[in-house]
Amino acid sequence: MNPPNGYPTIIARVRPPAGWQLYYQDDHQPIVPVPGIHIHKLLADSFTTVLTEIWAYAKEALGAGATDDAIRQWLHQTRVDQTGDGHNYRPNTSNPMHVQFATGA
Repeated sequence: MNPPNGYPTIIARVRPPAGWQLYYQDDHQPIVPVPGIHIHKLLADSFTTVLTEIWAYAKEALGAGATDDAIRQWLHQTRVDQTGDGHNYRPNTSNPMHVQFATGA
């Protein structure tokens, strides 16, 4: 299904900060690596800021000399690198020009 009108203007794929690897998870398949998540464009900067702060927390928790690989492993063990994505659009059956969003990240 192609994105409906208006979809690309309010939803953006946001890539995580350097070092991060995000994974998509759903109930029907194993987790898979993804380049970013789709969220409302107004949330993009906040999302990046939060991930940067989580990375810094993990680095501090692991102590001096923590490598990027060790941080990614910590993030994966705590499952903060897993997402169900941010927005999934659904056509509005009563008006195909409007979009309904399912959210969850």
